[in-house]
Amino acid sequence: MKKMKKHWLIILLLILLLIPIINYSNQYVENMKRNNLKQQEFITNCQNGTIENKEFCEKVMEDKEINNDFYAMMTDVLVFGIRFINPTAFILIVFPTLVNLCRILKRKYILHALTRQSYKEFLIDFLKTAYKYIWFLPLIAIIIISICIMNTSIHPSISLEYDTSMWYAETIKQPIFFILLYILNIIIYSFSFINLALMIVRKHHNLIIATILSILVYVGIELFFELMINNLLFGLVFKSELGY
Repeated sequence: MKKMKKHWLIILLLILLLIPIINYSNQYVENMKRNNLKQQEFITNCQNGTIENKEFCEKVMEDKEINNDFYAMMTDVLVFGIRFINPTAFILIVFPTLVNLCRILKRKYILHALTRQSYKEFLIDFLKTAYKYIWFLPLIAIIIISICIMNTSIHPSISLEYDTSMWYAETIKQPIFFILLYILNIIIYSFSFINLALMIVRKHHNLIIATILSILVYVGIELFFELMINNLLFGLVFKSELGY
């Protein structure tokens, strides 16, 4: 119970994120079931001769059941269900991290800690505190992936045929490899976000100031890579779509 109180902020954020994820996923699955029922109705009408459009009936009979694969559902959940998570992911992991770090530095905890332990030991404890929530975003990704896998087929045939995935075809042909790389990518992002927060909190121990500066630096880095690296360097100089 004490540990839960200590980590109340990250637990609250997790709950607030799980609600829309589960809610939208359930809506997606229900829509998929309704579409399949409608498809079965069309098949019955075609077989009974109620629908006379031969081309339509042939198409309906070919696709007797509408199956969405893992990539189609995951794309839908990320793009439409929880589209807010992409621009707020940085804050979701950085703010709880800064709360702990600013509390330590602002209270000059280091001066008291060094009377009981060496600077190296303090530094290790400080970094443990900093990276305490590095699991948060990967856990969200794992939850979304698990929900999608339980309700769809992991084979990418639908996405490849109808182009319903936001990832390149070559990327999704190996599902297990894709999932591992996706989670690894989230971990790297989380690691980078926390490192950025560490750079800011070294000079600014006030939570509000450190948070605002972290966001401004992050936005600046994003704009630099988007405008300078993607558009100018790859787009104009190398005539490449790398980074898009």
